[in-house]
Amino acid sequence: MRLDAGQIEVVDDAMAEVLRRKTPAERIRIGFNIWISARDMLMVFLKTTHPDWSEEVIRKEVIRRLSQYEHLGLSEIWNVQKGLGEI
Repeated sequence: MRLDAGQIEVVDDAMAEVLRRKTPAERIRIGFNIWISARDMLMVFLKTTHPDWSEEVIRKEVIRRLSQYEHLGLSEIWNVQKGLGEI
């Protein structure tokens, strides 16, 4: 494990070994679930910080903050889980 000024995060060696044993699909599922959790936490934060905002305004702000793909339609990004089944 290395630590230097250019490194933002460090993965513990034991955790790295656990992740190495996962299949690619399992690693993608883990990452996707982390993204969904971040989206949900951001929604709660925005609702709490801006109680006057409508659901639509909150959704648009969540999408803006989490997405690099602003050129896509909102429904395409928001419904990212659709068609993937339960994860």
